[in-house]
Amino acid sequence: MNDDDSLMLPDAPAWHAWVDESIRVLPAGGFYILAAVIADSSECESTRDAMRAMLVRKHGRLHWRDENADRRHKIAAALSAADVTCLVIVGTHVDGTRQERARRLCFEQLLHRLDTLSVSCVWMESRTQSLNRKDVKMVKHLRGARTVTSDIRLEFALPRDEPMLWAADAVAGAANAKHNGNPEWFEPLASLTEQIEVKIR
Repeated sequence: MNDDDSLMLPDAPAWHAWVDESIRVLPAGGFYILAAVIADSSECESTRDAMRAMLVRKHGRLHWRDENADRRHKIAAALSAADVTCLVIVGTHVDGTRQERARRLCFEQLLHRLDTLSVSCVWMESRTQSLNRKDVKMVKHLRGARTVTSDIRLEFALPRDEPMLWAADAVAGAANAKHNGNPEWFEPLASLTEQIEVKIR
């Protein structure tokens, strides 16, 4: 899917999205990425199995940054064959002082787009209780501002318990590599992915 294309999800019982982030801060301005893997929540066990099949270490989870180039190709290929679509929000011009602002603006854009796609539940990697509360507060704020509807809800999960978060981590990592001049791992995912750029000012 090209950057100008948009996702069109068919009717499904319950669309869920699993989200992870990636950031690269550069002196000339880096970028912040939120990646969502979207699937019918009742039909994604095969994707979980595909991710589990990629495990070769005893870490209990896949983590993109720990994988070598050949393994990244295999993970991207497995994802490209899965029954998922992806959404990538890229915040540009990010430096060390704009990281939290970048996350907030990208998170707002992500939730708005997922809401328009009728995604009912967004799963984020659980961080600390205070940071989780901060994300929940933002969703409430967006509902109050009518940026998103009350139909979308936010939940948290631990990567060791949810392989769909491994998939989101891989998409975020491949997108990060692409924006750093190495698109080879993202290429198998391009036709599945809508990309939206947010300028961080």
